[in-house]
Amino acid sequence: KHLMFIRIPGAGKSTLLNLLYDMIPLDLKEEGQVRFENFITEAGFSGTRREFGGTVKEYPGLAKQCDKGFIIVEEFSSILESFSTSHSSSFEQTLLLALDSGKIIKTMATGTIEEETAMTFACGIQPIKMANASSGMMRRFLLEFYLPNIKTMDMIRKKSRKSWTSLHQDKAYDGMELIRNYIDEMKDNILITDFQIEESVFDYFDEFNVPVAIESDIYMQSLFGYNVFKQNIEDGTLIVELDDNIKNLMTIDYESRKLIAFDMQTLLVLMI
Repeated sequence: KHLMFIRIPGAGKSTLLNLLYDMIPLDLKEEGQVRFENFITEAGFSGTRREFGGTVKEYPGLAKQCDKGFIIVEEFSSILESFSTSHSSSFEQTLLLALDSGKIIKTMATGTIEEETAMTFACGIQPIKMANASSGMMRRFLLEFYLPNIKTMDMIRKKSRKSWTSLHQDKAYDGMELIRNYIDEMKDNILITDFQIEESVFDYFDEFNVPVAIESDIYMQSLFGYNVFKQNIEDGTLIVELDDNIKNLMTIDYESRKLIAFDMQTLLVLMI
């Protein structure tokens, strides 16, 4: 009953998880049974017990707080990485038991926590980051793997760019609330009334074939901030454009990302 959406950046992990959230009954949300989490520790999941002045108090974790609901994690790789930390070294076994049987059993110096949970995990992960996932962990999930073709990715990229260039319009643009809020905050703080994105910005992204998620979530926001810093404003309109400095920074960043991705892909091939 646990869900794992495996998709490359920009191919809809966040969209699917948000759609899932919209489908969850309102009463579960109002009861606090639905949680979006980016990072979870072992204690945060299973709970803990602490002693103060001779009195032991139990603090329930997410498994108990959402025992009839959903824990939604956009990047499950953050949980996989926590398994190697000292404070969450037993997290993997705790999570496997909970996913299998719904039982939480944890023994500490202050006593034992024993709970049952019917929570559902709904997560997203990039294919390249599955190298850190054990086969035992993935067997507990219903896996949905989607690798879009070139035509579909081009459609997603156009949709994303239209979202950015349409933000100054009065009508809302579906799926871009976060970016709209980002722009509105800049308008309030630096008193701009509009913005203009130079076509050379998108030409640069096309030249390097930058993935749409990195383009939208990192580089576009960085460009807005950079041009605000430069005070590149004409008659209340922020001009979003490239210069050699920001191009060099983005080029170095993207080339570094490709090297890291290549190393991870090589590791994945060797493991297979």
